[in-house]
Amino acid sequence: MKKIIKMIGTGLLLAGIFAGSRSQAETGELDYNVCTEGLQEDGSYVLKVSAQQIKDEKTCRPIQDALYAAQENASAKKPYIVLVEPGDYTLDLCLHAYSYTTLYVEGATFTQSSSYKGNMFKIGDNGLNEETGVQGDNRSGYYYKNITLRGGTWDGNGQKTVPLRAAHGKNFTVKNVTVQNNKDSHQLEIAGLNGFYVDGCTFKDQIITGTTANEAIQIDIMVGDHFNGYKSEVLTCKDIQVTNCTFDNVRRGVGSHTSWTGLPVEKVYIAGNTFSHIKSYAIECLNYTDCIVENNTINQSGRGIAVYSMRANGDGAYSTGKKVSSKVLNAKTVVRNNTISAYATDVYTAAGIDIQGCILKKTLTVEKKKIEKGNYKIKNVQVYGNTITSVAHGMIIRDASAVKAYKNTVSCSKSGEYYGIEVSERSTGISIYSNTISKGPKAGIIVCRNSVAKKIADNTISNSRQQGIWVAESTAYSITGNEISGAKSCGIRVGKKAVVRRIQKNTITGCKEYGIFVYGKSRVSAMQQNTIRDAGIRKILKKK
Repeated sequence: MKKIIKMIGTGLLLAGIFAGSRSQAETGELDYNVCTEGLQEDGSYVLKVSAQQIKDEKTCRPIQDALYAAQENASAKKPYIVLVEPGDYTLDLCLHAYSYTTLYVEGATFTQSSSYKGNMFKIGDNGLNEETGVQGDNRSGYYYKNITLRGGTWDGNGQKTVPLRAAHGKNFTVKNVTVQNNKDSHQLEIAGLNGFYVDGCTFKDQIITGTTANEAIQIDIMVGDHFNGYKSEVLTCKDIQVTNCTFDNVRRGVGSHTSWTGLPVEKVYIAGNTFSHIKSYAIECLNYTDCIVENNTINQSGRGIAVYSMRANGDGAYSTGKKVSSKVLNAKTVVRNNTISAYATDVYTAAGIDIQGCILKKTLTVEKKKIEKGNYKIKNVQVYGNTITSVAHGMIIRDASAVKAYKNTVSCSKSGEYYGIEVSERSTGISIYSNTISKGPKAGIIVCRNSVAKKIADNTISNSRQQGIWVAESTAYSITGNEISGAKSCGIRVGKKAVVRRIQKNTITGCKEYGIFVYGKSRVSAMQQNTIRDAGIRKILKKK
């Protein structure tokens, strides 16, 4: 997977675009006053739009005229760059971009006219196609190619609109863009893209009046009126990169709340972003595969990072019309080295990292297509090197398999039915090791509700408000080498017909009740070489 964003929207790095200004060219920056209009040495073609042109016509139509000229003439060998003079403009129409075109608007601010209600920027056409009857763009597949939106502040002016929109494209780059001040809608919405690269952008000050699920960047699907303005098609997104962006005061950061059942979004890289004051989640990877989420900083978010196969009760799921070969999502996802602060919001219970499958209890019919009932489990997720502070849950693993959580630091701050790390809902093959967990609300680590943990090993767990490690109605193959201190109840608690093969070489100190407590017809096959000090009532208690 590529980890460096390249300005590939025009098939070049914007190098050599200046006449006689090598140093500026190397930075990829265009100076309106320096750059010449017309054919460049590298084969690209520049069209300039001046502030005076826009002022004279009292509209941004000259920009669209230049984009139409690019539509007619641009090609892979001669990409067009529409270069707009920096300034403040009232946008009274949607700017439509087409293949092999860069719209370069660094230093420009576009404020949506109060009388205009549509998108501010869009890939492809508008209007009704008389032959097909399709409202909006009628292209199929990854039709539009190599388009870049570079720079500009796009101010929605409190309008209920999606400022930036794109679909049916290949290689769409958004760089150094600021989107702000739109109402009850996404800020950048895409679907059906193969190659979507967002770098160095700012998304902020989304106006939300209810509890609607509005991501700042939404990775959507093209179905019915749900994603209007384009031809509907079963066409997944793939090769997505969101890097070095800032999200501030928005409902949600980046991700999806809709998905094609059995057709995941492929190859996603979300890295180096900063999220602040997020009401819901910062990142939601719904039905994604081959995904890396790393080095993000998440401050004051309702949830930090969600990795789901399907949302609860199949919410947002759509059928492709084809039989799903496997209900299990092989996520092949890595979540690493993120710093997350999760706090209470009006939308969700706080959680740092949330990994979940879904049991669909009944067959759904969505847009006349069926989604079969069954267990849409998620598997193959690695979570490591993350630092999590949360007022509720640290990490949740539900209805999952083959998940490894290791070398994470988790700290919780409030009491309640929450856990440092929770493994539940028939999860299997889970490994939890080498984590540092403090102030677990009800337990530092819990394995419950018919789940199986391969190992719980070498964790450092301190000051849990009840249990250090708790296994209930579930199985743990081994609980070994953990250091547990200051639990308000038990260091290790095994109950309600739980099964543990080994409890070995753990060090347990300062627990208020028991070091190890086994009860409720539970079985521990081997318990040896544990060091228990300063247990308030008893070191080890076994009850039937």
